[in-house]
Amino acid sequence: MPSPTEILAAMPEHFDAEAARGLNVVVQFHIGGSREDVHHVVVRDGSIEIARGPHSKPTMSFTLADEVFVALATGDLSPQLAFLDRRVQIAGDVGLASRMLEMLGIGRR
Repeated sequence: MPSPTEILAAMPEHFDAEAARGLNVVVQFHIGGSREDVHHVVVRDGSIEIARGPHSKPTMSFTLADEVFVALATGDLSPQLAFLDRRVQIAGDVGLASRMLEMLGIGRR
């Protein structure tokens, strides 16, 4: 099973650049329970940048446990079920959430 760090590092390989044309968003991930790890992903007109640490103005953020992030990324857990079961908290532009997960390759590994 990959780690959250490995999944984030591989995100550019799974990124759908065509779907991101014209978008300018920052998605922040708060991953982990007691040892929360923060990363942010900047999507700017079909390009992607991933960095460790918080962003000053994220468009939206996901807060979830390590194992939930891995299960989502590998397709073992549906985003809808994770949200309904409150295993994922979303802040900011909630309407953009499923589109961003798909664009970032979450669930296509």
